[in-house]
Amino acid sequence: MSDKEEKLQYYEVRQIDTIRDMLTQSAQLYAERPAYKVKSKKGGEYFDITFSQFKEDVWALGTYLIENGLKGKKIGIIGICGW
Repeated sequence: MSDKEEKLQYYEVRQIDTIRDMLTQSAQLYAERPAYKVKSKKGGEYFDITFSQFKEDVWALGTYLIENGLKGKKIGIIGICGW
């Protein structure tokens, strides 16, 4: 790292190799912090989805897709913007 680059580094950046790695690290570092705020119904109150809850939901979706024969397949997920 050059002197100029070293001076521009504001904070330490963690190594992230995959989306799975990013989600795992974030769940470990920020477990009970909110990752998202969502509403259960239109006009309703917002509630938090924590990083650990988000990770568990993503893992559950992955398990469902694998159990339904989609392991190694290319897929797209389209839906309404909601939890």
